[in-house]
Amino acid sequence: MDQKELKDYCTSLVSLSTLEDCKIVIEKFSRFLMVVVNKHHYEDIHKQSEADLKVILQMLLSKTLYINQLLDGIDYKCDDFVSCKLGEDCYGHETFALNRIIDPTIVAMQVRAVFEMLCTFEIIYCVPDTDEKKDIIYYLFQNEGLRYQSRLYSGVTDSKLIEQKDEEQKQIDENVSFIKSTQVYKELSLENQKKIDKILNGKGYRVNIQEKNVETGISWENIPELFNLKHSLLDNIYTHFSTYAHPSYISIRNYGVMFDVENPKFLEFAKMEIMFCVTLLSIFIGDYMKVFPAVKEIYLTMDTEDQIILNFYNKMFRGDDYSYSEAWKSLDD
Repeated sequence: MDQKELKDYCTSLVSLSTLEDCKIVIEKFSRFLMVVVNKHHYEDIHKQSEADLKVILQMLLSKTLYINQLLDGIDYKCDDFVSCKLGEDCYGHETFALNRIIDPTIVAMQVRAVFEMLCTFEIIYCVPDTDEKKDIIYYLFQNEGLRYQSRLYSGVTDSKLIEQKDEEQKQIDENVSFIKSTQVYKELSLENQKKIDKILNGKGYRVNIQEKNVETGISWENIPELFNLKHSLLDNIYTHFSTYAHPSYISIRNYGVMFDVENPKFLEFAKMEIMFCVTLLSIFIGDYMKVFPAVKEIYLTMDTEDQIILNFYNKMFRGDDYSYSEAWKSLDD
């Protein structure tokens, strides 16, 4: 396509103005993730944290596919219980029908999971500025999961489960020893070492280790600032997701007005969730390519329009310095 056609095509899609546009854009992300999962999976890895990151990629792919499927919506039809007994031809037979709808609250819950996966990826693999810091955060992450898992072993008598419990406790202890042996830990002030020790004796991995300060217990809401996602349109994004992930008055109130026949707001809600979703995916892809540069070669084999669309939201919300493609320059006059 020529420059005008390219510009019109990309501009139309990235605006996500229709449900069909949303599905097309999500499909482009899904296809890229699918190709990367298959072509990148068997590349050499050097440590467990890299293997786990490839699993995160697979989990992100499945969530993206499910989110796109949710945009197909649902409908439903059934007979009244009495009608079933009386038969279709009987007077009083009644059938109930639900017109096709999309439940944006379910979409929001899935996009929240994408948000948390992106934040976890960023705080382990991208925010730390040295490999040793990345290893520390990764082992804190591993320990939190193993400690949480240990709750399930309470009162178990099965020998295999007891053996698994012991092996996982051994892994926790080894991780603690590793962290305390690192140069990063040794060079921290006593005050900052105590912050790490408190986590080692409890739980948590959302940590930012700076030269003179260790910030612990970073909230989900504040993690995006660490990877330069500060755009006003995304302020309080996690609060938004959490509103629909839990039963709340606001979620009930909003649900009650989403499906009005005269003004069906559920479509606009759904498109907004997809804007959040593709923004998170766009950022993930760019930073994932920094961890695994070989993936960039896969990205560069995509058509120009697809390179532009995948990079668009990352570039828009984080600025040109974070752009991972020059394809957008094809749109300039």
